[in-house]
Amino acid sequence: MTLVIDPASLTRVSSEGKKQTKVIVTVGSMKFDAMVNSKSYRKALASLDELGIDGCSIILQATMTTMGKLESCGLAVQPKAPKVVEVVSSEVDGE
Repeated sequence: MTLVIDPASLTRVSSEGKKQTKVIVTVGSMKFDAMVNSKSYRKALASLDELGIDGCSIILQATMTTMGKLESCGLAVQPKAPKVVEVVSSEVDGE
């Protein structure tokens, strides 16, 4: 399964020296216990610090083994594209 989660909801827990890190993921009113690959977790936190919470989306890919339990999770940070503002100029004839 794939979830897009709010960057502000990603909690910071100690992941040093661990193969997987347990985090709690909240999407709407649903909560999931997620076992996240520690390396992808640390990389996601570094990218989040670099881009800021308004400059990215966080994507979690996982296997749901039982209701509410996510295993083999990986995190990816997707930078948001800057909004393009189109400027339309109208020419007025000076007649």
